Amino acid sequence: MPRKRIHPLLAVAAIVGICMLIIVLAPSPADLVRDEVQSMRKEALALALKGHTDQAIRKLQLLQKNYPNEPDLLIDQLQILHNAGRNTELLDLFSSLELQLASKQTIDMLVQAASANNAGYTLLYGASLDLLPTSPYLAIRLSKQLLTYNPNMANELLVEATRLAPSNSELQLLAAKSFRDRDYLVALDYIEDYLASNNSDIEALKLYTNLIIQHAQQATPATALSRLQKTAVAADQTEYKNTKLMLSAWADDFLGVQALINDAQPQATEQDLVSVTKLLRALNQPV
Repeated sequence: MPRKRIHPLLAVAAIVGICMLIIVLAPSPADLVRDEVQSMRKEALALALKGHTDQAIRKLQLLQKNYPNEPDLLIDQLQILHNAGRNTELLDLFSSLELQLASKQTIDMLVQAASANNAGYTLLYGASLDLLPTSPYLAIRLSKQLLTYNPNMANELLVEATRLAPSNSELQLLAAKSFRDRDYLVALDYIEDYLASNNSDIEALKLYTNLIIQHAQQATPATALSRLQKTAVAADQTEYKNTKLMLSAWADDFLGVQALINDAQPQATEQDLVSVTKLLRALNQPV
């Protein structure tokens, strides 16, 4: 039986189709590079887990030299050095890191490393300001740690940070906390800026009312009351009502006190009302 002959054009089309399929299915050069990099990264991390820190770092440095566009290689080195407690070397690598592209986890690691080496705080201090206002996370994270480890530096950092990023509410709140025991008037300015866009934050409102009462004690109750009434806080909050009640009593605004007591119930606590009653009696005013 005679064989059917395949038309030459069909044969060519079939060969071209097979070749195209091979090209589509075959890994790209970029994929091959990525696979090689990932394999060597795993080897380096395995060495680090076994305690061979220097060997792991050398392997990653060689890999980074050959593949300079792989940022994870530097992150791996930072993590290995941090895990090994070699924070001085870690901070030496800090200048090579593009912080605006760094993850929050990497920034947290750098800030933790700085606590073991005060020189690290100086490095991160400048870098955190350089990133503002577009990338505030380092300034926020570093400020939180400095409030515990180095309050003076925290104050300086937050003054500059809030100047560079004046609309960042988290920095405003941190600045208020930083200054509350050092300069209550500065703290008041910061917390009022914060409350302008976060007027129902209970924790911030408690800090504010403590500061405004301190202001009443240091200046005059009438001044503090006036400032309280101008602040953008949620007027229905118990903290706000009770503070206004106390300041009105201290400012001898007795009609205001009567109206506020009626308005505050039943939110005002018994202790608050007893305090106001004592004040009124001490001033020989009708309760």
